[in-house]
Amino acid sequence: MGNETPVILLGNNAVFARDIAATKLIRPDLGELLSAIKPQTGEDRSAMTVPISPSETPDDRMVYEAPNDPATRFYLPSYRVATVRSGAGEEFRVRFSKGAAGATLEIVLEPYATPEALQAAPDATPLPHTVSAVLNFEPAELAGVRRELAFTEVQQVEGGTRIALTVTAATEISDLFWALTRPENRARLVVRRLIDVALPMTVTRERPKPGRIDVIEVPFEPLKMDPVIKVDPRILKFEPVEKPDPLNDPDPVLIRDMVVKPEVATPVFARRTGMLGLGGRLRDLTRIGRVTEGIDLSTLPATKPGTPPPAGPGDEVETVVLYRRTTRSVEVVPAPQPFVFSPELHANVFSGVTATGDPGALVLDQIEFGGSFHSYYRSSARPEVAYYLPDAFKLARLPERPRAPFMSVQFDSSDGTVEHTTATVVLAAAAWVDPARLADAATKIAAKASPGDPHATVDLQPLVADSSRLTLRLALPGGDAQEMPGAVIDLRTVLRVGFEVPLGRFQRLFDALQGGGAAMLGGEVEVRLDHPDRPAEKVPFQARFDDLAGNAVDLTLAARAGGDGFDAVLLNAAESPLRVDAVRASVAGTPVAVEGVPAADAPPLAPGASVALHLGGAGRPDVEADITVLPDKDAIWDAICDETTSFLQREISVRTPAVMFDPAQGILAIAVEIGAPTGGLTSTVTLEATTTEAKATVPLPFGDVVLRREDAGGYRYRVTAVRADRQTVSDWKSGTSAVLFVVTGDVA
Repeated sequence: MGNETPVILLGNNAVFARDIAATKLIRPDLGELLSAIKPQTGEDRSAMTVPISPSETPDDRMVYEAPNDPATRFYLPSYRVATVRSGAGEEFRVRFSKGAAGATLEIVLEPYATPEALQAAPDATPLPHTVSAVLNFEPAELAGVRRELAFTEVQQVEGGTRIALTVTAATEISDLFWALTRPENRARLVVRRLIDVALPMTVTRERPKPGRIDVIEVPFEPLKMDPVIKVDPRILKFEPVEKPDPLNDPDPVLIRDMVVKPEVATPVFARRTGMLGLGGRLRDLTRIGRVTEGIDLSTLPATKPGTPPPAGPGDEVETVVLYRRTTRSVEVVPAPQPFVFSPELHANVFSGVTATGDPGALVLDQIEFGGSFHSYYRSSARPEVAYYLPDAFKLARLPERPRAPFMSVQFDSSDGTVEHTTATVVLAAAAWVDPARLADAATKIAAKASPGDPHATVDLQPLVADSSRLTLRLALPGGDAQEMPGAVIDLRTVLRVGFEVPLGRFQRLFDALQGGGAAMLGGEVEVRLDHPDRPAEKVPFQARFDDLAGNAVDLTLAARAGGDGFDAVLLNAAESPLRVDAVRASVAGTPVAVEGVPAADAPPLAPGASVALHLGGAGRPDVEADITVLPDKDAIWDAICDETTSFLQREISVRTPAVMFDPAQGILAIAVEIGAPTGGLTSTVTLEATTTEAKATVPLPFGDVVLRREDAGGYRYRVTAVRADRQTVSDWKSGTSAVLFVVTGDVA
């Protein structure tokens, strides 16, 4: 589309969001892969109310557990086509029969526990689930176009679950008959089981620094304290719990107190003064932490009130298993495969149904729209249906707010250096179609298929092809187009693909994805149909943050009192600011007035912000908006980067002169806490009289490198000097050198 403003269709035209939500039913395998692209937020098992899955990819070989009782176990029933004994022997409970309303295909499915589940838990009971099914096949005359028929009736009967579908047109009946009798049509019965389960997720997260006890000498005023408390010359050691820092220090601190030992056991009250501005009131310390053994005040070093404690060890990470509730569709394809029955050997299956007429041949229509020709496929025997390909696959937006790019990036490094770091990118691209192109094609195809019939119509359906006929090729930065064998593609909805690139190439890729020029990440989906007259079809693939598939805005409408039009709110649902260039509305095709559209020089609409509009007309309008998204690279980075793998390592040599430990200085040890300039993980090294040099590892965020931040080569540090009678902690300072010298000014 170049630099032209994309048209965002609102309201009922938000096809992509609806299709993403339905992907788990259309393609369960693709739905599961999509859900794994973006990191999910999990909860403890105790918060779950649905059965627990032992794996992130549930199937019918597993054993599931009740969330609050692991001894209560479930299995997911598998399904096979039920059989019945007759005079002719064992027969499938399948019947394709002719009736007054058309022809109906009925199948009885029998549930059973798989051997793996039965062996693991003989006492398990069936997991609650909902059954649906489709029959898909490739009519020979459509040269590889795959058709899918959904079973619309599902009911429980003796011996299992009955599913049924009915077709009415003679051509549909013939298609289904040929699908059930010809192996070359590759018919498959796909049974789907919809389950609500809690999926485990392994999460790596920062572990908070361990709590530290800091003893601070503060003055007490015994005469003003509660009279029941008698002052003792000894004090108690107080072990506090972590609380927010009232001074908003970037690092968490502990609320620290000295308390007197009262004669009464509890509650313990103390009065403190001059400490972080919180003095002058009695506090029930038993609600903050634990009071432990008594210690003598005279043996404790004093520190200045408000002074941070000695620098402790850097943050560590921990790995935990959390859970998230989700709905999954699990497929099973029962025998026979292909789903074919010989009329001679399975006479009980067919009742009054045969194929009629010629199956027809594939007709290719090439129709021009917008300066380009597009292909449409149909059977000469069924002119009322035509199949189309998408205009393009575009990098998609997430279906939920904020609708950031449907993409994630993780990093892996063998030694923590830029040169040996690889970025793994996983993304989803939507099958994007211009509705105006389809409307134009429907009129022209109907005229060609049924000449002379002014009332002829055509049903345009997305073309479905088997994965063996689809290939994705991508041209990555710095390389030629290459095949992506792991891509999962559905021509109706979305594709998912992942690839690895060196960090340097990813940096250039991220720059190019911002837009403003040709897409640096591009390619095509090749669709190979058995059509003798032309080569394979090519559907373009493109990725740009300023031209994503899916709505960047939400629209809400409310009728005004008295029928005076509608009040509308246009909300920025994206992660980046955007400009509203134009808004158009119509009722039954007739344009209506729109008031409140921002002026051309108005500030961009920030994420989460909205604009109020007033739409004229008496009926509920259809709305279109021209939107220009202004990619915010920092916001996009925060949305797509997996923070658990977002750090490089940089080694810093920390040194101090030996004279720093001269007895006259009184310094026993120097602790240096060092970390990335933007905060986060830190590490600590200790210098002593016998060790005046140490190596510190600085965690450097990948974002500083990718986004070319000015301080990407820097770090921050603070120094703690430990003396016999006190400790002093410097403010945070910045450094850039590979050698950090600690000098007198750092320990004053």
